[in-house]
Amino acid sequence: MTASSYQKGMTLIESMIVVAVMAILVSLAVISYRGFILEARRDDAKQLLYLNVSRLQRCFTLEGVYNGSCVIRTTSEEGYYSLTSAITATTFEMTASPVADLSQAEDAACTSFTTNNNGVQEATGSAAQDCW
Repeated sequence: MTASSYQKGMTLIESMIVVAVMAILVSLAVISYRGFILEARRDDAKQLLYLNVSRLQRCFTLEGVYNGSCVIRTTSEEGYYSLTSAITATTFEMTASPVADLSQAEDAACTSFTTNNNGVQEATGSAAQDCW
């Protein structure tokens, strides 16, 4: 055989192997990225709770009650979480839960965040101990 008769380039099988390896790498990257995004959006819930705790503490300082003229937000700034609350004159408890129709509802690790007037912070989900 002469030097010019050697095969140059890639065969179809080699090309298919490269495409398969690339597909596997891309799928792993997408899964990691989705997990990162879900985790990053949890800050939206925490921010909503911190903002409302601050407002309620200010109202309590000025008026002596939590349920006075204090106005609280019911949805997070990015819109991924909604707030449910139980506010009395001397206590409050607030829970931020993902909005059902949005992608954050798929976050099984941290399904809700709760705080109260005593500063107790709790979370529910499969990894609740790591949520806060």
